[in-house]
Amino acid sequence: GIPMWNYFGAGAYVHKGQTHIDSTEAELRWQMSASIAFGARGLLWFFFTPEVHKIAEDGPAWPGLVRDDGAADHVTEHWYQARRLNSAVLALAPTLMQLRSTAALVLRQSDTKWDDEGHPVLRAAGCALVNISRGDFIVGCFARSKPATGARWTRAVVVANFDHADTQWPTV
Repeated sequence: GIPMWNYFGAGAYVHKGQTHIDSTEAELRWQMSASIAFGARGLLWFFFTPEVHKIAEDGPAWPGLVRDDGAADHVTEHWYQARRLNSAVLALAPTLMQLRSTAALVLRQSDTKWDDEGHPVLRAAGCALVNISRGDFIVGCFARSKPATGARWTRAVVVANFDHADTQWPTV
């Protein structure tokens, strides 16, 4: 497959009369987690250089990661959020870069078939997930790109909540 990269908007803006709300850190974390679960190979920040207090062609702009308003530090709270979130992903990078996506599943309590013991019936080829607790999740299934000789594992899963506001802790 073709590598997918995803980018995230880290600031509110108005486009063609429609206001797009400012993202919270939880929403940005969810966007990153869901992107990784769906096999993204790159994560980018979109809203780098808005000019605060200036009127854009379509409406006002709000602070993104950096600002151009004469402030000494030129960064906003979103810059610090991005730094925290990027650090978490960077810590996983050595493992993530060894993986290739084999499947992505969306498990919804209302849509997923569950067996008599309360486990989802999974039919995704190449997915190492055998069992997960009931809930609404995005599951990314991965295989090691080049399994090393004597490797202890060759498959992996990444699980994210279906919604950024969920606080479910799945048992896998």
